[in-house]
Amino acid sequence: MKDILLAVLREQVQPATGCTEPVAIALACAYGRAALTGEITEVSLITSKALFKNASSVGIPGTKEKGIEVAAALGLVAGDRTLGLRIFEMMNAADLALAKSFLATGKLKKGYLAVDNPVYVKVLLTTTEGKAEVIIKGKHDAVVSLSVNGIEQINQQQEEFITSNLQLSKYPLEDILTAVASMPLASLEFLAIGVEMNLEVAEYGLKNQAGLGIGAGVQLLIKKGILGNDLLNRIKSWVAAASDARMSGVNLPVMTSCGSGNQGFMITIPLYLVAKENAKTHSELLYALATAHLVNAYIKEFMGKLSPICGCSTSAGGGLAAGIVQLLGGTNSQAAGAVNTLLASLVGTLCDGAKSTCSLKLETAAGEALLYALLAIENIMVEEKVGVVALEIEETFANLGRLSKIGMENTDDIILQIIEAQ
Repeated sequence: MKDILLAVLREQVQPATGCTEPVAIALACAYGRAALTGEITEVSLITSKALFKNASSVGIPGTKEKGIEVAAALGLVAGDRTLGLRIFEMMNAADLALAKSFLATGKLKKGYLAVDNPVYVKVLLTTTEGKAEVIIKGKHDAVVSLSVNGIEQINQQQEEFITSNLQLSKYPLEDILTAVASMPLASLEFLAIGVEMNLEVAEYGLKNQAGLGIGAGVQLLIKKGILGNDLLNRIKSWVAAASDARMSGVNLPVMTSCGSGNQGFMITIPLYLVAKENAKTHSELLYALATAHLVNAYIKEFMGKLSPICGCSTSAGGGLAAGIVQLLGGTNSQAAGAVNTLLASLVGTLCDGAKSTCSLKLETAAGEALLYALLAIENIMVEEKVGVVALEIEETFANLGRLSKIGMENTDDIILQIIEAQ
């Protein structure tokens, strides 16, 4: 099992620059443009509803611009597909000018449709020299199909890109939590890089009052003595500041969790601060990080990569709660209890797109995860079948999946109608 868990971590904890939904759009466009010469005459961009929702209002790194069109145009005129999830990192003002000039031609058309996977981008590119079709599916950097003038150059099944995380639900959560503690420490060192990356983004958000400024605002209230300078409020401030910066388009790489930078923040920053507050060792922090990322991936397997329910609040929040319990010496049953309690509290939090207000949800969920983890260590937790919460944690996850995929099937439609009417 340890090999499977390490494969999941390697697959799901990766660096990215910018929100990964615009990244996926730019990457698909870059693949199409690299496959064709000639002048662009038409571009058709189709995404899933969930990806369209998340890419509509979020900042593009280094541009002070937002949205789907800019992301696509940058991918077409300046995208280096070899950079993968960090495709925006090397772009500059000249690239943005080219992108805006292209958009002014009106050659880009965009839309969305109902598909079987929430992570889905399809680009149909026509130039004076031919046509190319690119499909990204399942993961934000998984190009499963590329054809040029009707000839397939890439034809991969989604499962070839995503194999390890599909195996997690075969095991009880208890077994996974137990296995983490015996993983070779050296194999987890890459997780520490994510902590350093994400702390740098949080520091930027605090110093520059980036985005909505929630993180910097909480810090200001602490300095004024209105809020206490305690661990809970520091966690709220730092995790919100990181999201403030990222959602506004800061050009810094972040370490993601399950394809989401905000979920990466939710896991790495609070665990670092808890470890520092409690004088925990580097190795103890690494094991807690592994636990949190894996619980996030485990829950995601039920609710989906992109969901009408906020993944930062639920899956990453649950992962954080379990990681804190593990870090502070709690038991596996207490970790599961903390996750159950967190879900009982925050299961109704909607994902209404990636945008500046994500920082509000992060600071709320991070604070609740700490509270429920500390309560669980005191054996205060939800231990009855009530609402979506079940006695067995795996059944709770299954209920969450049913709620997300069936009960809220039309939620993204309504959110998109609201977004498009603004």
